[in-house]
Amino acid sequence: MDNARELGIYLGLKSEVITTFDIIKLTRNGIKASFAKKLIRDIHINQEEFAKYLGIKIRTLSRRFEKPSEKMNSEESEKVIRMARIFLESLDIFKDMQKVATWLKRPNRTLGELAPISYLDSDIGAEEVMAVLGRIKDGVYS
Repeated sequence: MDNARELGIYLGLKSEVITTFDIIKLTRNGIKASFAKKLIRDIHINQEEFAKYLGIKIRTLSRRFEKPSEKMNSEESEKVIRMARIFLESLDIFKDMQKVATWLKRPNRTLGELAPISYLDSDIGAEEVMAVLGRIKDGVYS
């Protein structure tokens, strides 16, 4: 999967060419809260779970959702985009949104019997989840 291009399309960017630098710029400028709502819907979690998994206070997230066309700050945007990258990589592997949602929420032996989604509040945790996805993609039991 071309991460930047796929992520850009998922985020609603309209350009023919989408690079990692476009995603960085978007993160710095902030994404619309409506994108976070889309991700919540696609992963089949509620706002409280979403806030917990990303390390964002629920009240802050609720305020963002009151005006979905307003932008989230760069830190919040980065966390949401991190989750979206994991979601899209999972979708590339499992080919089904429901399977992705189930995999993200199911305890995983390789991740210490914790659900992959519970690691997405940090870069290091997200890297571990991406490593597990890479092993799955390569056909290694994970």
